[in-house]
Amino acid sequence: MICRQQLPQRIALFCIALLPAAVNGADVLDHLPDDALGFVRLNDLGTTDARVQNFAQTLRVPIPAPLTFLQIATGLGEGINPDGDALLAFLPAEDPTQAPAPFLLIPVSDYARFVDPVEGDVSGEICRVSISGEDVLVARDGDYAVLMNVEDRERMESLLPLDNQPKAVLQPIGEWAARNNIVGMIMPAAVDLIIGMGRDGVQAQQQQFEEDFDDDGLQEMVYQMKQWL
Repeated sequence: MICRQQLPQRIALFCIALLPAAVNGADVLDHLPDDALGFVRLNDLGTTDARVQNFAQTLRVPIPAPLTFLQIATGLGEGINPDGDALLAFLPAEDPTQAPAPFLLIPVSDYARFVDPVEGDVSGEICRVSISGEDVLVARDGDYAVLMNVEDRERMESLLPLDNQPKAVLQPIGEWAARNNIVGMIMPAAVDLIIGMGRDGVQAQQQQFEEDFDDDGLQEMVYQMKQWL
């Protein structure tokens, strides 16, 4: 079902609550970068995976279970902590017109076994690996494997070690979010970006119209139309 929650101004939230989830002590959202545009959080990977599978079987729809899909698509799986929470966040690109940079945290119980299939650096240093034919960066930070695109290496270096402080903007919905299997949020930074891009687009169109209207031929055409009307 789709759940709604009363939130502070300019925060958009959606939540898919399959069943109430157990609350873990640590919160993966504490590692969310401050400038994130939005995120999707999977609470308790193993339990969420099983519930998604049951949900799909009940409705007879081909919905991929998150943990199963991750293991099949990447060849990873050994070393993942099924009791941990995963986080996929989207960070702003240097050029606001470009697609956001994905930032993925996967809980691990054995990092060496996790990166062994892709020949990653077992020490946890940032390294380049190939997953499903795509080159990505992977590194370890505490109980998480961190993955980002290769072009975002400098950004990844600046984010490690990960921040470990509760986010004030998320505190009003922290406990509620922890009790749902899958939670997604659009952050205030994304709202500001969308509004800014819309404003810039309107201004550009207005400027183009004014430039076009300055054309003598267009003005004459408008004058003739007025005369005809």
